[in-house]
Amino acid sequence: MCRCSRMDSSNSTLELFKVFVEQTPAAVALFDQEMRYLLTSDRWLSEYGLRDIPLNNLTFYDTFPHCPEQWKPIHTECLLGNYEGCEEHYFFGEDGKLQWVEWDIRPWHNSSGEINGLIMFTQNITKRKRAEAAWMKIENRFNKLTANVPGIICQLLLKPEHPIQFTYVSPGCTKICELDPDALEQHPLLFQELIHPDDLSEYKASITTAIQNQSAWSWEGRIITTSCQIKWLACSTSPPDTQNSLEQQFLDDLPYNFTPHELLLDGLFIEVTERKQAELSLLQQETQLRALFKAMTDLILVLDREGHILEIAPTNCNLFTQDRLELYGMKISDLMPDENAHRLLANLRRSLETQKTIDVEYSMTLNDQIFWLAAKVSPLDLDTVVWVARDITRRKESEGKLEQYRDTLEDRVEQRTAELAAEVEERQQVEQSLRQHVQMLDLANDSIMILDLEGTIKYWNHGAHKLYGWTKQQAINQNIHSLLQTEFSIPLPTIHHILQEQGYWEGELQQTKRDGTPVTVASRWTLQRDRQGNPAALLEINNDITYRFETEMALRKSEELYRTLAQNFPDGAVVLFDLNLRFTLAEGRELGKLRLAKDKLEGETPADIFPQSVSQLMEYHYQNALAGETEQFEISLGENCYSIQTLPVRNDDGYIMAGMALIQNITQRKRSEEAIRKSETRYREMAQREELINRLASQVRNSLNLDQILEIAVVEIQNLLQVDQCLFSWYQSQGEEELQTPEFSPYGYVNVVKEAKTETLPTALGCFPVAADDPLLNNLLNLEMLQVDDIFSHEDPGIHQLYESRGYRAILFLPIKTAYGELGCVSCAHFDGPRRWTEDEVELLQTVTDQLAIAISQAELYRQATVAAENADRKAKELEETLRQLQRTQSQLIQSEKLSSLGQMVAGVAHEINNPVNFIYGNLVPARDYTADILGLLQLYQETFRDPPEQIEEEIEAIDLEFISEDLPRLLDSMQVGAERIREIVLSLRNFSRLDEAEMKKVDLHEGIDSTLMILQNRLKAKGDRPGVEVSKHYGKLPQIFCYPGQLNQVFMNLFSNAIDALEESNIAEPKITITTELIDNNQAVVKLKDNGPGIGEKVRQRLFDPFFTTKPVGKGTGLGLAISYQIIVEKHQGQLSCVSELGQGATFVIQIPAVSH
Repeated sequence: MCRCSRMDSSNSTLELFKVFVEQTPAAVALFDQEMRYLLTSDRWLSEYGLRDIPLNNLTFYDTFPHCPEQWKPIHTECLLGNYEGCEEHYFFGEDGKLQWVEWDIRPWHNSSGEINGLIMFTQNITKRKRAEAAWMKIENRFNKLTANVPGIICQLLLKPEHPIQFTYVSPGCTKICELDPDALEQHPLLFQELIHPDDLSEYKASITTAIQNQSAWSWEGRIITTSCQIKWLACSTSPPDTQNSLEQQFLDDLPYNFTPHELLLDGLFIEVTERKQAELSLLQQETQLRALFKAMTDLILVLDREGHILEIAPTNCNLFTQDRLELYGMKISDLMPDENAHRLLANLRRSLETQKTIDVEYSMTLNDQIFWLAAKVSPLDLDTVVWVARDITRRKESEGKLEQYRDTLEDRVEQRTAELAAEVEERQQVEQSLRQHVQMLDLANDSIMILDLEGTIKYWNHGAHKLYGWTKQQAINQNIHSLLQTEFSIPLPTIHHILQEQGYWEGELQQTKRDGTPVTVASRWTLQRDRQGNPAALLEINNDITYRFETEMALRKSEELYRTLAQNFPDGAVVLFDLNLRFTLAEGRELGKLRLAKDKLEGETPADIFPQSVSQLMEYHYQNALAGETEQFEISLGENCYSIQTLPVRNDDGYIMAGMALIQNITQRKRSEEAIRKSETRYREMAQREELINRLASQVRNSLNLDQILEIAVVEIQNLLQVDQCLFSWYQSQGEEELQTPEFSPYGYVNVVKEAKTETLPTALGCFPVAADDPLLNNLLNLEMLQVDDIFSHEDPGIHQLYESRGYRAILFLPIKTAYGELGCVSCAHFDGPRRWTEDEVELLQTVTDQLAIAISQAELYRQATVAAENADRKAKELEETLRQLQRTQSQLIQSEKLSSLGQMVAGVAHEINNPVNFIYGNLVPARDYTADILGLLQLYQETFRDPPEQIEEEIEAIDLEFISEDLPRLLDSMQVGAERIREIVLSLRNFSRLDEAEMKKVDLHEGIDSTLMILQNRLKAKGDRPGVEVSKHYGKLPQIFCYPGQLNQVFMNLFSNAIDALEESNIAEPKITITTELIDNNQAVVKLKDNGPGIGEKVRQRLFDPFFTTKPVGKGTGLGLAISYQIIVEKHQGQLSCVSELGQGATFVIQIPAVSH
């Protein structure tokens, strides 16, 4: 009930007023001019806890003793006739809880119009404020959620035959669709206009389906943004709820008519471009892998621990009789003998236990045929392995044959070794026997020498010393024929042949003594053999027959002797000619074969008998013989070849009286030599071809550079076959990728990529169109070889015309088809004349083309693998960089959130401190005046009443009034100094609390630096175990800088804190920080922070601004302070942050930011 104090209750007006007060939805109180209660409503008593308190003679201030001082001026203003009100005001109730009220204070007048007091209306709005705060919190959380969701959260309305109408769109729309959310809500067609034309029909059909089925809507398609980017979007919505859902309730308030055929749905749009690209890449990789599997001959299985077949790659499954699908689930032991199956399972389990790849070879019997397989068992996970097997049956068969050859060779080596041992033993016995006869042979008058089979002197008797002049020591180990300059009557190989056949040879030798005197000896050679009958040594016995030889030579000068000699000359003839080149004697069996009778030759010259070419050659050498020269030359007569030796014939006085020609038929020897030469040439060519094939095969195995392999192939073929030109070309049909060619050809192009040629030929490299009548086109497409030995004799006129115009005479053309269907060819050409292509050359080129096809396939596989690896590596690096960026962003957000909270807390603390300090500071002046008045009054009282009562005198002495009179002003002065100090701290806290300001503004940098130093003052002071840090300021004249003040304060705080940490760790006797500011170039503000600490090493300085890099112990540093500072200066302010430091020289951090407005 309404309570009234000191008011006439009989007044009817008052009764009506009471009824009005009780019915008013607010707490009401009526006060007089001294703010004493006159009337209160029941709501006032209950809301402010005054129901049990008697209000008679109580004032407003008595019931609210803790009300702020600001209320009294408000009440005073209202008593003067003003009106005061506030829609929101907070205070703390008796229970300490925060209360919010809306109040209104007005003066009330009596019947005379005079102000008799105040009437106060208050309404508790705490519940409303709490609801507003809760709703604001929910709204902020929702806005933050929608802003950070990587997609578009929306509410959309689906209507038949209408575009989607968006009733709400989250901010993600700007990033994904490049559309403003408000614009999209106002203009529904904007989103439909972005739909890719190929996806628009499917988009509309999905909307129609959702409306017809009254179901959730989903769609996936492409959009084209305003920046011409093509993006894939996936949209999904929640199912519609038509039974009293929040959406249906909301529909009642929609500004348009809503029909049951329309759907209001909550949906989410997500960009799936990367997923679509990944799916396409995976599809391409799958296609490539399928092609790779199709080309592989290896057998690939996935097995579990027990040997069950889980997967089978579509490669070489033809080894098994079962169908590929039937193999699934079978055990490997069902496909091979138990022994091999147990061995495979053991290797399989060992691979799973060690998690390593194991190589194994084993045999299998399939379809009554033995196969050898080389397998690799590699673990996929803890329970499955991949088994890759290759058929090596042919290799095993080759290895078996090689093993047989090796055993046979070893047997032969052992047999030959035993034979050689026996020969050595026999030779030693022979040498021993020879040594036993040394003494007897040394006494003989004949020259006796023992030689080894190479002609080296092993024994030299005294008779040899007497004949030739060399002692035994000088002759031993010398080659006898070199030492004696032996001239043989017949070739030495012939003598060796006779020795081998007969074991004995006799003849005459021309030799030279030590003093240079020629000597003729009758030599007898006896071949000494070992027990096995093998030649071991030679016994040579020589007798000096110089005198007899000279006599015989004189006799041979006679004509009869010449004739006799000529008649017995085997396969030859002897002719004598005079100084006029006329034949005087012609004898020999070979003359009959040439159908030249001696009576026709004698008396004639060579020009009379032989053709001009032959006669001129003979006359030339005959003239040289008459000039004293001995020569030998060869001529061809008919089908025979002859060796002719011309020499002079001298009389007893040494004068040349005639010439002699010794003619010998060497046709058989020449044929043998030619056969040997051709055989050697053939074997050499075969070896060279085999070498080329091996070299190309090695290139296939060791190199994946296709250009290098093709280059080597054409060069080696050209060198080996000695052709004028060797080319490698690619054929490309019209449907494939177009080449840069001057002409268009519907039949494709030939691209010559490699050539090897003689220097005089022009290059054939380039791309050439193929004509419709090109005869080589069918050969290439049908993979048919073309071999032309002579263009002019070829039966195809098209071939004749095509190559004759280009200067070709012979051509060999071999096509190549790679595993990927590419067509190429190797062509060899001859220009100077016809060329017969042998079967060996054709076979060689066919082998080379097979190797090249393998090389091309491997090079293409390598290229594809390289591209895939590069793509994977690039993706990994991009993901790694994205992860680092996310980590850095997360850390910065956490740091910013902490600093924002810190700024809010500091601002609140500063505000709360500032209020009481203002009361203190504002009351100091009147307190000082009051004190001065009181002290003056006391002094006046003492001067007036010099003899105070004893009780007062005792009290003055007890309180030491004189000291109080002197100390009280000083006490007030110190209070003023402390209040001013508190106000400075509060000002610094307010400046530093601007950390969370998000907008740029003009500020004084010096205030920010001073505020930061004020906050760090406690760390700068001296403490028990370390001195204080001296701060030296050298401020230049700076204008107000347009910047983010809170973030700059954060940078100053990081740099000062790091400098103080460094000074504390270094234990420097006089630590110092120097701050310098200046303006350079009229537009750049520079702040330098220098300390005299230990400095920073070069390696640390290079990583100083890296995120998460710190040199502090674990728990004392995050490594983010300088990284964030660098980002604030460089990215946010387009400035520079650098560090100049050396170990032991301190560190200087330089901040440079633009001083002009952005």
